[in-house]
Amino acid sequence: MTSRPSGNETNLETTLDKVRNNNPSITEINLNNIENIPKEMLLDYVNALKKNRQVKTFSIANTGVDENISFHLANMLRENRSITTLNIESNFVTGKGIVAIIRCLQFNETLTELRFHNQRHMLGHHAEMEISRLLKANNTLLKMGYHFEQAGPRMVVTNLLTRNLDRQRQLRKEDQKQQQAMEQKKMMQMYENSLNLPPGLLEMLGYVPSMELLQEHGFVPPSSEPSSEHQKQRETKQQEPQKKVKQNSTPKQPSAEPAGSLRDVQLKRTPKKRDPFLDLDPRDNKRPQPAHFQLKKTHRAMDVDDGEVIDERPNLTEVIKTLKPVPRKREPAKIDFTPRDNLLSEIKKSSVAYLKNVPLPKELESAETSLF
Repeated sequence: MTSRPSGNETNLETTLDKVRNNNPSITEINLNNIENIPKEMLLDYVNALKKNRQVKTFSIANTGVDENISFHLANMLRENRSITTLNIESNFVTGKGIVAIIRCLQFNETLTELRFHNQRHMLGHHAEMEISRLLKANNTLLKMGYHFEQAGPRMVVTNLLTRNLDRQRQLRKEDQKQQQAMEQKKMMQMYENSLNLPPGLLEMLGYVPSMELLQEHGFVPPSSEPSSEHQKQRETKQQEPQKKVKQNSTPKQPSAEPAGSLRDVQLKRTPKKRDPFLDLDPRDNKRPQPAHFQLKKTHRAMDVDDGEVIDERPNLTEVIKTLKPVPRKREPAKIDFTPRDNLLSEIKKSSVAYLKNVPLPKELESAETSLF
């Protein structure tokens, strides 16, 4: 029987002392589902992890973490350089606390996994947009345990995580190349020392000793497998002569017969001669073949009394010459004239000039005219 309903038997006091003392045996702190943990105890854990260099995983899911503790977690991540996984799921952290943690990740280069799903308070759209914006400054986070409500921040965060994964893969490849170069350099130095040559001479000349030569001198044990580059070179060298053999020659089988046997005689092919009577089908003679007639097209002709034949088809050039353009006689448009149209037409035809009203000068104005 366990003393706690959750089943987590972590001793809070002893674990806290080991974290404070930077004990190398403590690499994972699991406080998940522990009931009634004092807030002061959680703050002591967070503050102790600021200077700890051994703990890799810190899980405090379902422990009543609130916004105040999330701010201390953000400050801890700003200074800690060993934690790679942080789990604060199923707590009471608000959007401000999550944004504070994400903001401090731009100063952290070790955290690779962050889980903060299933909080009591919803983060909100503004918090999700701020998370997607702040995460652009971080290049090490690879996993995030949270389901975004908005599609925009979800796509942005997904692209950023894939970018970080590609970057980590490229860094791994560069480290492997550097390690291979260092090993090759060490072997070259040992080989130069064995030949009493000045250091760096073979590298300057571009000479690379083969693995067989290094195995003979004892620099590489014979049981060790050759590097990938030398192995590829050997495979290519082995494949090239095999292809040449397939293209140029075929495998010859040893023959027990003498050289002047009948196998050396080559026979020529001659075309087969067939009897033309055999190609005939006797059934064709039974059926009488119908006669084929081909009709010829003739022009129509007219009989004249004199017995001459005249062709009906006239010459097109002569017919075209006889044609004349036909003038178009268009009828005037049928329009109903109104009395106004009639009056205007009469005015145009008449020679009377219609004058406009001209104001009288002041000298000619009289008392009678001024009334009007």
